[in-house]
Amino acid sequence: MAQGIQWFNLNKSMKPNDNFTVLYCIIMMFADSIIYMLLTVYIENLFPGEFGIPQPWNYPFKKSYWFGFDAQNTDQQQNDVENDQGDVGVNITNLSKYYGNKMALKNLSVKFYRNMITAFLGRNGAGKSTTWSILTGLIPPSSGTVYVDGYNILTDIKLIRKRLGFAPQYNILFDLLTVKEHLEFFSQLKGASKELIQSETEKMLIDLTLENKAENYSTALSGGMKRKLSIAIAFIGNSTTVILDEPTAGVDPYARRAIWDLILKYKPGRTIVLSTHHLDEADLLSDRLAIISSGELKCVGTTMHLKRKYGEGYNLVVELKSDENQQQDHNKHSMLFQNLTDVLRRYMFDLNIKEEHGDQITYVIKDDVEHTKVFPVMLAELDENKTKYHIKSYGLSNSGLEQVFLRVADEITRPEDYERLSQWKKFQNRLRKLFQTEDAPKNASVENENNDEHLQTNTGLSGKIVCISAGTGPVNTGKSPVEILK
Repeated sequence: MAQGIQWFNLNKSMKPNDNFTVLYCIIMMFADSIIYMLLTVYIENLFPGEFGIPQPWNYPFKKSYWFGFDAQNTDQQQNDVENDQGDVGVNITNLSKYYGNKMALKNLSVKFYRNMITAFLGRNGAGKSTTWSILTGLIPPSSGTVYVDGYNILTDIKLIRKRLGFAPQYNILFDLLTVKEHLEFFSQLKGASKELIQSETEKMLIDLTLENKAENYSTALSGGMKRKLSIAIAFIGNSTTVILDEPTAGVDPYARRAIWDLILKYKPGRTIVLSTHHLDEADLLSDRLAIISSGELKCVGTTMHLKRKYGEGYNLVVELKSDENQQQDHNKHSMLFQNLTDVLRRYMFDLNIKEEHGDQITYVIKDDVEHTKVFPVMLAELDENKTKYHIKSYGLSNSGLEQVFLRVADEITRPEDYERLSQWKKFQNRLRKLFQTEDAPKNASVENENNDEHLQTNTGLSGKIVCISAGTGPVNTGKSPVEILK
């Protein structure tokens, strides 16, 4: 009767004069398993798929893969950067990204600090979305790297993702999950403990004023509630670094204020970076501002630092009393402005007139200590002599953040640049006319000729700071992600 394979005959041959044994097969299968496992890990790191950072072919033999890089040994490009402000949470070092011959980022170096909110501003196509994609590990950089809490995205992206919270411009919500399940699900993805998940979820629901909606599906929420839930998902799971892309996009003022309160409440202990097209929002929330243009960092610092350096200073707007006779007598009207200007220049000899419009005149005052220290005396002079100078009212304001952004983010700032580009446009138009076919639209040349005027007049960027969305909307799934985790 055949015995089959038993423990005592694993190392015995089934045939005489044959050294092949079952134990040999088991050893070879075990060795094959180790080899295939290592090969799978190696190939996966070489080709991570659409979203991931590929490693070089010799990455197992590099010291940086096992021990990381030393951030202090990298040379950073010098930009208009204010002095360090404390503990660095995110350190972007000489980051560059090219898509073929097109440059998206060029030697971007900037630091985001812990316990601070940094507004990351730039025009459409400036490189904000590319920076977010690299920081979250969706795409690899062409050169340079990013350190998040000391971890390198090139070697420690899995550890970084456990510490990173990201709220894109669109809402990533599951139709088959309730509000509470959303918070629990994303907290579990980051490896949080059950105790932390329960405590954070309950606290977050109270802070969002969504405790009454905890068991409602995401499809039953309003647009503002969905946005608040997306912001909460970024903070859940004890995230130490939070990136918010247009956090208040498409919400009503009440929900917008609730999101502001949530961001400010969870600011301690975290590095928060946000991009927004609401400059008033950036001015109110952020401790620091970073402005990029064409993939390059233009400046970074506190709001007051940037306003002082790039703003035109203070604007003093004075409105004079008027009656029908004064409106008809332009000479007398100009004389009142001149008298007022002479009085103000006794305090500030370099006072400049920005504009005169009707009964109003606007002065520009430099933002420095010598000028600001005479404000009390000068304004007291205006208050005491309102009747004498025919003053109806006046107001003093500092440069707005919009003015700073327009000046910094606009790539063409000098008059000679406008003139040079305008001449080049004219040369291009002449070439088009030479080779233009008869079937070409007649208004094409007129449109091209108007480009020169458009270049010089339409340089305002207000309301055009937009972020590129990387997705299309809510995620529809047939199975609950909570069931998958369970």
